[in-house]
Amino acid sequence: MKRAYRFTLGVLGAPPLGAVYSIIVLELIDGPRRMSLNEDFFKGLILYLAISYVFAILPSFVCMGIMERLFARGLNPRTWKSVRMAGWLGLASGLFINFVIMVLVGFNGDIWGMLYVVFLFFPCIGLAVGWTLGLTVKKFS
Repeated sequence: MKRAYRFTLGVLGAPPLGAVYSIIVLELIDGPRRMSLNEDFFKGLILYLAISYVFAILPSFVCMGIMERLFARGLNPRTWKSVRMAGWLGLASGLFINFVIMVLVGFNGDIWGMLYVVFLFFPCIGLAVGWTLGLTVKKFS
């Protein structure tokens, strides 16, 4: 896979992938009664994708820049080491997105809700996105 394709995949592909993973997790948590496949679902999906680009485009750009720098310094994109590195960078992106959201929303005193968001939701979604993109780059390089 060429550098331009990798960079485009990482920057433009990570936010919608994170949005899809988030929707899947939220559906599993809240059950099928949360959304049905009607016009409201698709409006919500487009809004969710737009919000994911707002929050995730900067970390995606930074992470792909770091990955491309590592590839230029000798990291082989066909190795498991590159997949692990993409996963770690995805985890860091999830933590960054979580931090930004907590700064914007503020802390309301709910420690369990904060722990759920901090240690489970966004970092795990970031980790899954990083691994998926790392595996994709590994497969097609």
